[in-house]
Amino acid sequence: MSRTLIAAALLTIPACVVYDTDTRPAPVNFAPDIVWAEAGCFWDNAAYDWIWYFDADVTDPDGMTDVWEVYADVFDDRTGELVDSFLLSDLGGGFWSTEWLQYQTWLDCSYGAYVVDFVAYDYYDAFDTYAVYPYQSW
Repeated sequence: MSRTLIAAALLTIPACVVYDTDTRPAPVNFAPDIVWAEAGCFWDNAAYDWIWYFDADVTDPDGMTDVWEVYADVFDDRTGELVDSFLLSDLGGGFWSTEWLQYQTWLDCSYGAYVVDFVAYDYYDAFDTYAVYPYQSW
């Protein structure tokens, strides 16, 4: 069989057309919502140190299992520089929290110019932010 005859045979093979009749909308992901957040420090006699705490209440229209991580990023309110960042633990029911001894951080409870940005991420990288000034009991 000649090459011309093979090429002609290939050109006459019918093509296949695929029609997509699926009219369902693409899935929609909603961002988490930080309903409430609080940060601060207090003196602990047992630890003989200041304790820094970060708490957040987070909801998500897609369900609580869609919330992946919640961070508390502490910034110097005077310079805008990031001072320290903390990953909160999921305690259930949408409540996220963490506590740190001051000596384990870059924070100083006597310094009154911090702002804490809470950031909640879901599994699809949608997020919400919530800023607070920390409570300092000195």
